[in-house]
Amino acid sequence: QAPLANMSSHSFDPFGAAVASAVIRTIRDEGLLAVAEETGAYLLDSLRQLAERRSILDRARGRGMMVGVDVVSRDGSGLPDPMLSLALEAECLRRGAVLGYSALSGVMRLLPPLVMTCNEIDRALQILDDGAAYVEENGVDISRYMPSQNSSAMLAISFLRKLQ
Repeated sequence: QAPLANMSSHSFDPFGAAVASAVIRTIRDEGLLAVAEETGAYLLDSLRQLAERRSILDRARGRGMMVGVDVVSRDGSGLPDPMLSLALEAECLRRGAVLGYSALSGVMRLLPPLVMTCNEIDRALQILDDGAAYVEENGVDISRYMPSQNSSAMLAISFLRKLQ
């Protein structure tokens, strides 16, 4: 085995430590944890209300500004639907919101910045609501979002279809 094979070029880099220290100081000095707690409670409550209105959204949960909601099948079974979550993510992106999803679990993740305002949360959740309404009505039509058959998204879709 080669010496230093498990080393990283930034393992002992003081710059990374200085950046981390500055970030921690900013979070503390600007009271961002308290903001995240308050705004996160608003986000989670609003997401739970949205999940009650949309049949493909279920079980909103989280802490602070890190929340998620299950994307479930349109057949009413309550089972996770990774393809539907991919379609929902793509529809939200098309409408202007960058959301994340877990390809295997079908969980839509919302990880907004700590400084996001309630008005910005309302806008993002309106996009999620509109996207969910579209996907509820139209199902999975990934071709609507794909620029080419060779894109990495198409490879991900192919992989997910094989898992089902």
